[in-house]
Amino acid sequence: MKLSYVALFGAVVLSLSACGSDSGPSKKDAGSDARDTAAPQPDAPADRATPQPDTPIPGSDTAKPQPDAPVVDTGPTPLDVPQPEIDGAQPGIDGAPPTVDGGQVSEAGQPRLDAGVIVLDGGIKVNGAYVELRRENFQTGIDAGATATDLFTIRNSKGLFAKITNLGAKFEQIVVPDRNGVFGDIILGYESIAAVDQGQGSMGAFISRYANRISHGKFVVDGTTYSIKVNEGAPKNNLLHGGAKGSRFRVFDATQISASQVQMTLTHLDAEDADPANGYTGFPGTLAVKVLYTVTEANEIKVEYSATTTKKTVINFTTHSFFNLGNEPTTPILDHVVMVNADKVLEINDRLVPTGVLRDVTGTPMDFRTAKPFRQDYAANYDLLNLVGGGGAGVAAGYDNHYALNKTAPGALELAASVYEPLSGRKMEVWSTEPGMQLFTGTNLTGQVPRDKGKGGVVFQKYSGFCMEPSHFPDSPNQLSFPSTVLIPGETYEGKIIYKFSVVP
Repeated sequence: MKLSYVALFGAVVLSLSACGSDSGPSKKDAGSDARDTAAPQPDAPADRATPQPDTPIPGSDTAKPQPDAPVVDTGPTPLDVPQPEIDGAQPGIDGAPPTVDGGQVSEAGQPRLDAGVIVLDGGIKVNGAYVELRRENFQTGIDAGATATDLFTIRNSKGLFAKITNLGAKFEQIVVPDRNGVFGDIILGYESIAAVDQGQGSMGAFISRYANRISHGKFVVDGTTYSIKVNEGAPKNNLLHGGAKGSRFRVFDATQISASQVQMTLTHLDAEDADPANGYTGFPGTLAVKVLYTVTEANEIKVEYSATTTKKTVINFTTHSFFNLGNEPTTPILDHVVMVNADKVLEINDRLVPTGVLRDVTGTPMDFRTAKPFRQDYAANYDLLNLVGGGGAGVAAGYDNHYALNKTAPGALELAASVYEPLSGRKMEVWSTEPGMQLFTGTNLTGQVPRDKGKGGVVFQKYSGFCMEPSHFPDSPNQLSFPSTVLIPGETYEGKIIYKFSVVP
């Protein structure tokens, strides 16, 4: 059987034009998962799944795609300009040096940030901030070379390509065009496996076995208390993104299926994170996770993931790329214009753990139902922002909050959010089958080297990137009113997330 939350065989689509009771997630042929009065389902009409803001993001009238259906052709854009067919290794994409039109290349063969337009083989133009990632720099392995690693390129014939390492199944590069048809890298990442290993653990990662927070690293399944050593220290004392044995620190087995598709698998062993001497049981069950990345001819990147377990357990999954849709990675994301399709946001305590209350966003800085730039309210004197900033009034420092997405049905693939970057013209839509989404404005990026030194030597500072992380709610195993994250043997957990890109003229 397959669970109704299609979140374990999730799909992230990049297109160009941080639960409940032990009853387990509801099955695909079962009814919707219920919430009590502390977590009501909003009575929004079906068209709230694709809200039309009073001041819409340019291009937000794009037709709503159906899951696994072709993207609707809304007319010519720079994405529709014919691109040469891409067959085999491509200079500047798969390892050979690019040529530069009016710019410069550094001694290491990398384009400098002050370079002009770079022309890759086949005529694809990329901006001067583009940095070529060389596969050999990701094949040196970790643990003194004892664990093999690699870098995989997936692409289509229209110019879109992405590079993913099997360490953490992490996106290191996603290249999409701006409104002028010049391609650019729109995620933060690293130039080598050594840099990835020393870098931000979550950056670009596929997160398992439990994304976001579990309070004190403890939960109960069928009357048995399980505990995992916390990795988010005092005073928070939470398990974050699965702890020390989470997937972001693990090397996946990877198979390149075709030029447009790569599959990655990882097995979390039963109680592999146990520490009996210190009272930690670890997660129950051997959890088999599969992740499938695909670039389509509709200019989409799909990330489909699935999981099964040998024992009743709890699971939660997401993808964790840091996006910056502008043309310069050093420019903060505060002027990105954002819409979030959510009437409710999760209330949190001073440990950033949900209280169980879903708070109405109306009239608060948390309301993104009408598109607005991050800058408008990111520093507002509001408790949910002050808690993220450090716990005191007036110390807000951006968003790190989880939204309860408006849903017409559990597990439905619907619009979660959209983002527009005015200077580049790039727009991103986030579609998801998940019930919630963490909105994060990169406050953990603090310029620490080597952790925050990325591609092209750029040092990541606060607000260098933002994350939109669709998933189940944080601490769901300890909140009976939240949708359940329990998985039982014999069932498969599946889901889809879509990051879809378009270009606004």
